[in-house]
Amino acid sequence: TTDWVYPSHLNDKIIEKTKCVILVESIFCAAKLYDCGIKNVLCLFGVELKLGILNYLLRKNIEKIIISTNNEPNNNNIGNEASLKIKKKLNKYFDNKNSIIKLPFSKDFAEMSKEQLQKWMDELQIMVGYKYFSYD
Repeated sequence: TTDWVYPSHLNDKIIEKTKCVILVESIFCAAKLYDCGIKNVLCLFGVELKLGILNYLLRKNIEKIIISTNNEPNNNNIGNEASLKIKKKLNKYFDNKNSIIKLPFSKDFAEMSKEQLQKWMDELQIMVGYKYFSYD
């Protein structure tokens, strides 16, 4: 998975159009967002920003990167810690304002209801701007 950028084969044009990516830990989270119409998502397959995704973000000239690893306060805040490390790494290549951390309300997106996901998305759009999202 080091060089794999998933599911860019499905959403590459949407990412190019929106200039925004939501980074999630698992394929289940990516699928849940995609199923709810949020298609500018990429799966980290873990808690690290791998070279393939970093190169992809740089090639696409991404303006907003939403870091949304799992929210696990009962597990030593591993998702939040991972998000901070990812943001630090991104800040070496992108302006600090380009990336934000917005964890899911539940442990992960797969556990959230569509209503919770819509509330999360509404908050995110207010934070970064509506122009970065497309529901094609």
